[in-house]
Amino acid sequence: MYYSYQDFNKQDKRLLRSLIEVSVKNEVKSFLLKMYPIHQDMVEKEQEDIREPYWDFFNSFKDFSKHLNRRYDDYRHADLPALLTRSRVEGNLTDIHFADFSDDGKSKLDEMFVLEKKRREF
Repeated sequence: MYYSYQDFNKQDKRLLRSLIEVSVKNEVKSFLLKMYPIHQDMVEKEQEDIREPYWDFFNSFKDFSKHLNRRYDDYRHADLPALLTRSRVEGNLTDIHFADFSDDGKSKLDEMFVLEKKRREF
């Protein structure tokens, strides 16, 4: 079952809101770590024409920026549990980030996590 923001108690809602910033930071860090070797390779190799690898590199950042905008801009509080569950499945958040939730909140989020993982397997 997928739960809405309103299905959580006041303390869990506060934790959900605080995890958005953590999720964004971790997603950006992961992307930058992935792009670093590409940048390094581009700089170190002797290029006949640096423009093509540069534009590929630039477009990667542009596409990632669009991804962040689609995912995080204008989100609704009702969507927070699903948004954070997707981030958890993708590895941007871990079980440690959800440790302070109430037992009821943890069980709801764990249930959503299992469902989302199964959904992605298909």
